[in-house]
Amino acid sequence: MTKSISIKIASNCFIFLILSLVGFYVFQVGSLTRERCLIKSYKGNILGLSENNKSLSIDFSKASSLSNIDGHLSSNNFVKPGSINYIEVLSGSIVVRNQ
Repeated sequence: MTKSISIKIASNCFIFLILSLVGFYVFQVGSLTRERCLIKSYKGNILGLSENNKSLSIDFSKASSLSNIDGHLSSNNFVKPGSINYIEVLSGSIVVRNQ
C-alpha cells in the first residue's frame, strides 16, 4: 500500500515537473520572439534616424556655409548695391563697345 502511494506521489511529481518545464519552455519561446520583434523594430528606427541624421548634417553644412558667405563678402570689400539702373536698348538701335 505504501509502495503504490509512493508511486502515485512520484508520478504526480514527474507530471508536475514535465508540465512546469513545458510551461517554462513556452514562456521562453514567447519572450525570445517578442525580443526579436523589438530588435527588428529598433533596427528600423535606427536606420530611419541615420537617414534623418544625414539629412540634418547636409542641411547644417548648407546653413553654415551660407552664414560664412556674408563674412567672406565683407572681408573682400564687396558692398551691397544701392540701386540698379538698367539701359533699355530699342530694337532698331546698335550698341558698340569702345576700345
